[in-house]
Parts: sequence; structure tokens; C-alpha cells
Amino acid sequence: MTTQREYTQEEKDKFWDALDMAPVNEFFSKLLNCKVNLKKVQGKTYSGRVCYELQDETNIAAENPITHAAWEKMNVETFSSNVTTDKETGELRYWGTINLRYHHWTGGSNGAEIGSIEFTQGKWDIAASNQRRSR
Repeated sequence: MTTQREYTQEEKDKFWDALDMAPVNEFFSKLLNCKVNLKKVQGKTYSGRVCYELQDETNIAAENPITHAAWEKMNVETFSSNVTTDKETGELRYWGTINLRYHHWTGGSNGAEIGSIEFTQGKWDIAASNQRRSR
């Protein structure tokens, strides 16, 4: 195990800004059989911690009459994600779960995990939930 150093917020932001989302978008577009265009969104949690999220605001429920009958809106986004230090290498890594977020016609919303992503050591590891090894 490598000794971990603390990265500055500036270093984390630079790492985040340099991430190429094309492989992630291609994978989930193919999985869902529709165009997915996840965009990087940086915000802050209620506690003030910087968060790194991916969002595609496209309403994919409208593209399918069965789905649209059940939900007013459905979009792809991360549910849980962050830039952290890889315990093995000490390098920065980005990880997240990709969810379908659906909004009910009568109010409220929920989501379902469809995959996971991780960028570490210069490459993406992307998996659909239905193809991932059990933990």
C-alpha cells in the first residue's frame, strides 16, 4: 500500500476537468439504446464539501410510451460519486454509480442503479449493474 498524500482542491479540480466522458457516454448509450450525454457538474454538499457529479437532463421517458406512461421524466445521472485517493497507488481517482432517476407524475422521484464507473491509473473501468461481479 502506498503512503497517501493529501491533494489540494485545485489538484482535484484539475483532475476532474481533464476527465474525458466520451467512453462513459458511449457505454451507457449502448446499454440504454439511446443517446446519453453526461456532463460534468461540480457543486457543494450541505456540509460544504465539493462534489463531482455527472448529469444528463434529457428526458428519456418521453422516448418510450410504456416508460412515459409510468414516469413523467427519466434521466441519467450519478447518485454517488467523488474524486478520492486510490489506496493502492496514491493517485487521484474518480468513482461513481450511474442511476436512472425517474420522476413520478404525481410528484416525488426515485432512482435505480444501472452501472458503476471508475477512472484510475489513466483508464476507465465501466460496468453495467447487470454485468458486474457480485461484491
